Amino acid sequence: MKKCFKFLFVLLLGTLVACSPNIPQDISAEIEKLTEHLDFNIDVKPILSDKCFACHGPDQNKLEANLRLDIESSAKSNGAIVEGSLRRSESFHR
Repeated sequence: MKKCFKFLFVLLLGTLVACSPNIPQDISAEIEKLTEHLDFNIDVKPILSDKCFACHGPDQNKLEANLRLDIESSAKSNGAIVEGSLRRSESFHR
């Protein structure tokens, strides 16, 4: 029984490691510099504004997929940003 448990634990651990996002080393270094708590308006919104607001910002005429990323609650409610989980955040994968 112990061998089976150990095998399953190692298999699960391997799966979790294999499924984590591939983050370039320079970005990993910057992630480590971040504070424990990020502020959406200060830390996240400026990044999204450069790349995402053309289609997912305040202009209702250009809004795609009914997805607003300029409003924190909207970005979090649809899984685009999952607080505390880069791997589960859809915006990271896109």
